[in-house]
Amino acid sequence: MPLKLAVLLKDELSFSPIRNTLAQGMIHYGLLLFCLSILVKSDGSQISQIQTLILIIVFNFILLCNLIPSYFEDDFSDGYIIWLKGKEGILRSYFLAKILGSIPLFIAPILLLSLGCFVFLGWVAPIEVILPFFINNLLSLLTVLCWGSLFQLLIGRSNLNKQGSLGTSLLSLLLLPLLIPTFLVGWEWINALVRGDYWGYYLGMQGGLFMASLATGLGLAPLVIKHTEQG
Repeated sequence: MPLKLAVLLKDELSFSPIRNTLAQGMIHYGLLLFCLSILVKSDGSQISQIQTLILIIVFNFILLCNLIPSYFEDDFSDGYIIWLKGKEGILRSYFLAKILGSIPLFIAPILLLSLGCFVFLGWVAPIEVILPFFINNLLSLLTVLCWGSLFQLLIGRSNLNKQGSLGTSLLSLLLLPLLIPTFLVGWEWINALVRGDYWGYYLGMQGGLFMASLATGLGLAPLVIKHTEQG
């Protein structure tokens, strides 16, 4: 499996069309996020900081949900998914490669977008605040990615138009109920972070949600891929 995973991961990291989508999405949502962040930043109070941090995470989720359909579109259009259906031994490796490959392609740029919001808002936050926030954001985005990738494979290509808007809407609708736990944990994490309370408990919960999502995705990926609609 490690060798198969390495080959598949190399293919994912050489995926070029996604870079244009990522750049366009980050520009669009980055500007919108920056404007709305300014609106909730009033007197530097704890409530205002919590609102801004939650807002950043919410828009990161929106950006990720818009990028996931594009991430799988080439696999559908060139018949790669059809080919995968006959290769049962690499289906889990394919899913894991998608998750790992998205970290430098999606997650890292999105987290940098969050860092840009800190800079633009003039926040001089200590590392004790920034680091836990980014760990929380990272684990939340990875949880969303696991479920989003699984659902996108389940939706198949038939629900994607050229812009991916229909696929994005349906994907967001499917993801919404499953995102409630990670949203709630993230909310309490940020509350504890801003108040200066101990946040390690919430780190464990977020890590547990991600590991459970990844394990579920790896377990269901072969079944889902075999029944993926090509459209």
